[in-house]
This record gives sequence, C-alpha cells and structure tokens, in this order.
Amino acid sequence: MSRRTEYIEKNNIDTNDTTIFLLPSLGFSKTFYGDDFISAYLIDVLKPKLALVFKNNDSESLKESIEILQTHEEYVESYYDDEDKELVVILKFPKVYKDDLLKFKKGRFKEFSNDFKELLLDVHGRITGDGKCIYMVDVLHPDYKAKRYKADQLGVSPNELPNGEVRSIPDYDKERYMKVDELLEQKKIKGSKYEG
Repeated sequence: MSRRTEYIEKNNIDTNDTTIFLLPSLGFSKTFYGDDFISAYLIDVLKPKLALVFKNNDSESLKESIEILQTHEEYVESYYDDEDKELVVILKFPKVYKDDLLKFKKGRFKEFSNDFKELLLDVHGRITGDGKCIYMVDVLHPDYKAKRYKADQLGVSPNELPNGEVRSIPDYDKERYMKVDELLEQKKIKGSKYEG
C-alpha cells in the first residue's frame, strides 16, 4: 500500500474537490479509472494540469486505463512515486474549461458554464437532496431547500451563505498535488496521524 493511501485511510480523508469537479473535464466516466485510482490533484501553474494518482499494480484494467490516458490529447507525462507504489499521470487541464477552473478555485460552483454543469451532471447524476443532503444538482443549482440545509449545518441563515453557495471554497492544501515525501513532510509539520 502506498504511503499516500495509508495517510488517506488513517485520517479518514474524503474525496477531494479536484476529483469531484475537475476530473470529469477529461471526458471519462467515474468507472473508467477503476479500483486502482487513488485521487486527482491540481497542479496549479501558469498552465494548469491534473495529476491522476493510481496504486501501481499489475492489473490489466490499470494497464488499459493508462494506455488510454497516454493517448489522450491532454497527456503530458507519467512517472512512479513512493518507491514505485504509485503511478502518476499528468494531463493538461482542458482549455475549454479554463473559466470554470477559475470559478472552481473561488468556490463559485453555481457560476460554472452550462456546458461544464451538464458534464458534471452527466457524471454525478441529476438527483437532488430535497433538503436532506447536498447532491451535485444542489451545488450547481442551489434552491432554497439546499441553502437552508447548508445554512443549518453552519448555524447561519441562508442569506449569510458566501455567494449563496452550498459548498465551501476548495481547500488548496487538499487539492494541490504533492509527491508522497513532500505530502507527508507537510502533514507531519501540521500534525497528521501518519507515523510512517
């Protein structure tokens, strides 16, 4: 098991926002990435990229996914990390969604372009939380029930939600890609549960 996976499991870390909101921009279904997929991260430089991190094993499904990713028009490079326990695939973030990326960074989900919203709904589904939880539809098209639910969680009124959004601004520390040694060093400084 990679140290990143161990860290994620020990600290009960949920799926990050890059995986939820930005990974679909590459045009694949959630099932395409398979059981070996760990997470997607943002490499935020002048030309933004996505780092897709996989458990490195010998499965045929992983080999097939990697071959397809390596022929993707946005493909940049692949390499191993964590003593070859992880396979990292770097792809450019599609330029067609660059404005949506800027909105993502600011937590302005309901302002995504219609095309990007449709892409996310196609991937995540179109069911609504109906005031009992928050689903993708509620994030992209927040109605009063969704705002009330989020406001109750935060102990504020719906009018006090930042920008009327029902999802928080992404935490850059959870979204940005770091090689395993860098990740664990940073988390050690901040007091993570990783003892590796």
